Amino acid sequence: MNTFKKTVNRIFGQKNEPVKKETKKRITSKLDTTVPDDRVKMEMDTLKRAVETALYPGRPDRRDLIAIYNNSVTDPHVFSQMQVGKSKLLSEAFVISKDGSESSELTAMFKVPWFEDWLSLCFEALMWGYTLVEAGPRIDGVWESFKAFPRRHVEPFSRNILIRPGDPSGIPYGDKPEALYLIEIGDPEDLGLLKIISREVIWKNFARTDWSQASEKYGMPFIWLK
Repeated sequence: MNTFKKTVNRIFGQKNEPVKKETKKRITSKLDTTVPDDRVKMEMDTLKRAVETALYPGRPDRRDLIAIYNNSVTDPHVFSQMQVGKSKLLSEAFVISKDGSESSELTAMFKVPWFEDWLSLCFEALMWGYTLVEAGPRIDGVWESFKAFPRRHVEPFSRNILIRPGDPSGIPYGDKPEALYLIEIGDPEDLGLLKIISREVIWKNFARTDWSQASEKYGMPFIWLK
C-alpha cells in the first residue's frame, strides 16, 4: 500500500505540461503485437502446469495461465458474475476525506472517467492477480484513461516489459514504474481468483461434453424396424 501511495503521488504530483494534450508515446507503442494469442487445452493437468510455470523461480512464464484465464472469462456464468460485481463497485457512492472530514473539492476531482477506469482495474486485479496499469496521456492536465498493460508482455518478478511474449529479457521498470507512467496493483505472486474459477470452468466443460454425448446417444427415441 505504501508503494502504491508513493507511485500515485509521483504520477499525480507531476507538474502539468503547458500544452493542451500530452504527445509523449507510452511504452505500449514499442510492443510487438503481431504475435498470435497462445492456445492451450482446457484440462486440469494443463492448469496445474501453468500455475507451476507462472511461479517457477528460475524463469517464470505466465503465457499458458493467461490463455486459460482468457478462456475462463468467456464462460457465460463467469462473465455475467464479473459484470455484476464490477457494476456494483462502480455504482457505489464515495467521498474523499481530508483531516477526518469530507472534502467536496477532492471528491469532485475523482468523479471523472479515469477514476472509473481505475476502479475497474482494481476489480480485475482481484480476478487476474498482479496487474500493471498504464496511464494514458493528459489532456488539459487531466488524465485521459488508465488501462491494463498487456499481460503477456509483463514479467512481474523481474519487473520487465517484454517486447515479444516469452523474451528472456526486456525493458525494466524496476522501482520507479512511474517514470514510464506505470502503476503496479497487487503482489507478483498473486495469481488471482481466476486460478480457482478456472478449475470449475474446466470441470463444467467436461461435464457438459459428457451430457451432450449422452443426449446424442439416448436423448432421441429409438426407431424400431420390423
